[in-house]
Amino acid sequence: TASAEKFPEEVKDIKVQQRCKRIHFLHSAGWGTVSDEGKVIGSYFVHFADNRTRLEIPIVYGKHMRNWHFLAGEPPSPDDLTVVWTGENAVSKRAGRSIRLFMTTWTNLIPDAAIESITFHSNMDKAAPFLIGITVD
Repeated sequence: TASAEKFPEEVKDIKVQQRCKRIHFLHSAGWGTVSDEGKVIGSYFVHFADNRTRLEIPIVYGKHMRNWHFLAGEPPSPDDLTVVWTGENAVSKRAGRSIRLFMTTWTNLIPDAAIESITFHSNMDKAAPFLIGITVD
């Protein structure tokens, strides 16, 4: 069976090296199910340039992302669950469903302090978050 175990637990030192007001994460999850709703499946850790401040942004299944394959029986999406891309692949076509990517925007609590880097961490549960890209503004 497929699972998160074949992927790294975390990616450290994703360079930012600037101040910003917001961080936008383009991401989704693999192997998630309807029963994972509300579960923390990973985190983003924001490391500030002062080397003393680190903030954790939990990744909550059903709030920030869901399985990249649309699943039958999913509850209605909350307002902050934002689908920004949909498409299909061979597996989703056979199932008659689409695939999707989500965007989560985090408002920086310390916009005047430079962010050095971000760490992307998976809790290595069955539902596995994956990160496509990060944009700051």
